Amino acid sequence: MRVERDEIDLVDLVLILWNRRLIVIATIILATAAGICTSLVLPPIYSVSAILEPGRDAEGDWSKVLNRFVKLFWVKHLTLLSCRNWV
Repeated sequence: MRVERDEIDLVDLVLILWNRRLIVIATIILATAAGICTSLVLPPIYSVSAILEPGRDAEGDWSKVLNRFVKLFWVKHLTLLSCRNWV
């Protein structure tokens, strides 16, 4: 009666990688060369786009929302300044 092993031996995995080290190294070199060639051949493309719009309240008034934002900003700013004095 033959007993099958259900466990993976770490030493066996390391030996397999060591025996196939040339394949591993060749794959790394080829992937690095392909990445370098691709980055040199393709033209750089830089693009950014953003749309920023302040919100409105239910009546469509911007001033209330703006005032609320300014109050929150100053409260947070003053809190940070007071915390810096403690440090």
